[in-house]
Amino acid sequence: SAEKQPIKLSWRKIEWLQEGADKNLSVNVFRVKRNDIISLKGDWVGYDRLIYAFYSSDNISEEALIEKGDKINNTSVDNPTRIDKDITVPLNAQYMAVSVYNFTNGKDLIATYNKKLIRDIVEDNNQKTSNSVFSVTKSGDNISITRAYKKGVDIKVNLAPCGASNLVQLKSVDYIGDSGYSNNFSSDLVGPYVMTADENGNEGGGFTGGWHGYNGDQTGAKTARTESVVVKCENVEINDGTYSCNRVDVIVTNYIQAGNTKQEDGNGREVLKEVVTYSFVDNKINVSVFSTALEAITISKYYGMQIDHYSNNYVFFADDKIYQSPGNVYYNVPNPTRMIQGVNSNGDKIQARLNAIALGNLYYSEKSKYSFCADYGKAYYSLIGGSSYKLAKDESIYWEGSYTFVE
Repeated sequence: SAEKQPIKLSWRKIEWLQEGADKNLSVNVFRVKRNDIISLKGDWVGYDRLIYAFYSSDNISEEALIEKGDKINNTSVDNPTRIDKDITVPLNAQYMAVSVYNFTNGKDLIATYNKKLIRDIVEDNNQKTSNSVFSVTKSGDNISITRAYKKGVDIKVNLAPCGASNLVQLKSVDYIGDSGYSNNFSSDLVGPYVMTADENGNEGGGFTGGWHGYNGDQTGAKTARTESVVVKCENVEINDGTYSCNRVDVIVTNYIQAGNTKQEDGNGREVLKEVVTYSFVDNKINVSVFSTALEAITISKYYGMQIDHYSNNYVFFADDKIYQSPGNVYYNVPNPTRMIQGVNSNGDKIQARLNAIALGNLYYSEKSKYSFCADYGKAYYSLIGGSSYKLAKDESIYWEGSYTFVE
């Protein structure tokens, strides 16, 4: 595998936007891009706090602030303390600022900074060499991505044309070993839409996109199409074949009809462009969906992120507490949910995390069920459902999250 490339750090003075802090802290600032995974890792001595923030430009100011992270405290500064935290770069962020400093007698003091300390603490998972190297096989629109999962077992994630519309989506997960088995999905993990064109529509309705066909379920003519599938290994596009790399990105571009523009022959008018990006890093799949209206539309229901057939007893990690579904029944979670976990019959877990950004803030969720599961083995977030979401032509919606496989 490729030799680890160091992060290019610049050294500067900024006005740090933290209440009570010295206003001329020295920090490290470096470029990032959306969906990168930044790892804060390492041991530190002589510092008791680390802070970080993301900005939309190199003008590190309040106006450019995208997101400020929580302070990471070292509670025992006399001894080395291990930092181990992964952070997903948020939408629109282009720069990340990181600083370590001391806190003494209630006042933040500038520490004796050295670039090596920050460089040792901060790693970019998109560039670093990992022990979990992927094997990627591409054959047309069929893509398989394999990595070590646990002792004696590899995990292979398969993407392929799925459902009535043959959209390229996650199709199955294979656990390869002495007692190997497969989790075959029977429904979409990136959800369909209930939406209508504001003008020149017919009397139709129901879900379109995802695995759904003209009849509203997985039957009937197509209601969407995949226009392109791009696979990149370490940011280099690949052709058919088998490759080894430390990061894989699969970018799928779809065009989707509305419920009132679909046609029985499959040739309905397309009203939405959907770009789905699957980024494989270690045991995680980061997923982002960017959907742009091709004309004025109204979305009345959209679940977005889903889990299919991993469990009949899902666990929901909400803002107020942890909810456990009682079994193979319909079950609603009445509070904003950050993670859903399913455990299959072999004890392997899948965790679907929804990032608190854009639709992931859950402002448009149905308030009685921010997330839920059904009696057929599937769990959902509710991104749009409490009220309709109108998009003018060229306006977009966005969400991001991740699927993590845990033994």
